[in-house]
Amino acid sequence: MMKFPLFRFPGLQFVLLGWLLLAGNAMAAEAQAWLLLSPTRDDGVMTLNAEEKNVLVNAGWSVDGTGLVQTEPAPGSALLHRMLRKRPEGIDRMLESDETKLAERLKAGFVEEGLLGYVAAKEGPERIPVVQFTKGEQRLWLVDAQSQKTAEEKGWKKQGVQFWLWPIGGAKAAE
Repeated sequence: MMKFPLFRFPGLQFVLLGWLLLAGNAMAAEAQAWLLLSPTRDDGVMTLNAEEKNVLVNAGWSVDGTGLVQTEPAPGSALLHRMLRKRPEGIDRMLESDETKLAERLKAGFVEEGLLGYVAAKEGPERIPVVQFTKGEQRLWLVDAQSQKTAEEKGWKKQGVQFWLWPIGGAKAAE
């Protein structure tokens, strides 16, 4: 079983207990994931923790998309790392599913916040595409078509699908 370490969320000054997530998923092969956008749409985060999602929503963040990650490796899956880097300009977030780029991200000053689970590395039936956008060194991950359009209008550049989530109640990872 994959272990979910503690998540730290800078700015809100709290530490979420990863063991709550582990306890909630101990018997599951999948976990629900939420992609959230800040009220300014210049920042986003992905979480598997309902408590973290609720805190962010209560602070004005919106849910851009939901889906499932696998808690165990599945055919065609990749482990998703949640990372961040503090800079004078603010926080840069990173979701990295490409193991070959992980060392590069760490060398660039990103630190690991936690492992989010296994995401689909290729398109498949009913899978939910998570599209990466960039603006300078910042990155943003979006699912919703309207959010993607708004991001492009605000100067974000579409980089393409980085990974896929499995649908809730849809096709399973092994299919």
